[in-house]
Amino acid sequence: MEIIAGNIHADFDGDLAMYLGSSRDLYNLETGLKQLIINQFDRLQLLDLDAYQLLCRAGCYRYQDLARVDAEALLALLWDIEPAQRMKVVNALKNRSLIEFHRGQYWLHPAIRAECISRLRHTDWIQAHQRAAEYWSGVTKIIDISTAITALEAYYHYLEIGDFTGAARVLLQPRDNQWGQFLPLASNLYRMGLIQPVLLAITQILPYLPPQMIAELSNIIGDLYWIVGRVHEAIEAQQSTIEYTTKALLQTDKLARHHTHCLNILNIDSLLSLGLYQIDLWELLEAQHLFEKVIEIASNTAHDRWAQKAIVCLALVRSYLNKPEAARQLLKKIEPLIDRQKWTGSSAYFLQIIGLTYTNLGDYDRASSIFAQTLAFCQTGNYLQTQGRTLTGLARLYRLQGNLPIAQTTHLQAIEILDRLGAKCDLAEAYYQAGLTWQQTGDLRQSQIYCDFRAHRLFTQMAALQQLAKIKARIY
Repeated sequence: MEIIAGNIHADFDGDLAMYLGSSRDLYNLETGLKQLIINQFDRLQLLDLDAYQLLCRAGCYRYQDLARVDAEALLALLWDIEPAQRMKVVNALKNRSLIEFHRGQYWLHPAIRAECISRLRHTDWIQAHQRAAEYWSGVTKIIDISTAITALEAYYHYLEIGDFTGAARVLLQPRDNQWGQFLPLASNLYRMGLIQPVLLAITQILPYLPPQMIAELSNIIGDLYWIVGRVHEAIEAQQSTIEYTTKALLQTDKLARHHTHCLNILNIDSLLSLGLYQIDLWELLEAQHLFEKVIEIASNTAHDRWAQKAIVCLALVRSYLNKPEAARQLLKKIEPLIDRQKWTGSSAYFLQIIGLTYTNLGDYDRASSIFAQTLAFCQTGNYLQTQGRTLTGLARLYRLQGNLPIAQTTHLQAIEILDRLGAKCDLAEAYYQAGLTWQQTGDLRQSQIYCDFRAHRLFTQMAALQQLAKIKARIY
């Protein structure tokens, strides 16, 4: 009825009698909505070609994760219209009720959009999607979930027209974020908890990309596989990245300086990630070897901050291996950073590792302070995975201090976050630590549920044999 009303207003000056006197329009009323829509498109094409083209092009937007688009998104599709005339074209569609609008935002009824897509495929299909992708790519800073989802829209437009390298560029395009980092969009997205959408986005295009893009995305997908518990696939992904970068770096003479710098970062980051994966498999000696390798390669170079991260991780591993003095020596190396650096959300993941290390070394006050800082960064930055990990570490700290009721509450908070995210590696550890806490309270039945059923099941899925042995021994 809105379409009919808009048509009467636009084409018959609001004269209902004149509209009803048109045999063609009486026929439209009788032949149903689909034919009515077709005829309105045909009428618009005859009376206002610019508005017709915009309507068809507007069908390229998905209206899914973003149910509505701003006026600027529609104006971006009017590349062949003078800027001063573009809003007039948008208003023509509003007047005919062929596009929905409310408070400066626009969307299409599904029936209208279906006809738009059908017609667009025969005209400006590729160019409309390209222009839409360019519009969404204008999001240069990821400050919250909304901006993250908005930036990802460009990926779907390139995917729709089979431009897989364009889609990959969207995922790899670095953006500033609220943690003070300058990271690829895909990395920003999964750090905000959008793990499954990013995993799907990468796997859909990976087979169609050139080698360097495959290597860069494999580095990212490795972390995603790790988070969701597919640790051995994560290892394979990072190893493939290392294999590519190692071969490429042998051709240094032929590479631009900036390109060599990027390859070195990719190589070192993959080695660091492999070390983190080995911790979660409880393969501590292998983790130790990998972190030592990162320190050897990256120390006193342009990549020294990776060496600092590896020192943090190596200190944790040595504290787990009952080498407290070695762990303390490593912490001394980075104490100036711990004490003086202005920590931001970008450091939160490694900050919670420092908290775990201090816990293992019995420095509970220092650990408590570190965990409090980490949680503050996570809560203001929406860094949910690290928040869940930190809560697990904090709950363990409470248990070691004898604060069992608080420990139990904190465990449950960690489990809820990690379960919601689907972060199975961290969830397995959260269940295990909860089991130890409930065991200490004397609730052996609940302890068994957490340790011998839930944690055991997840570690089994991960093929983490040393973790299964740890459950049996009930250590840490």
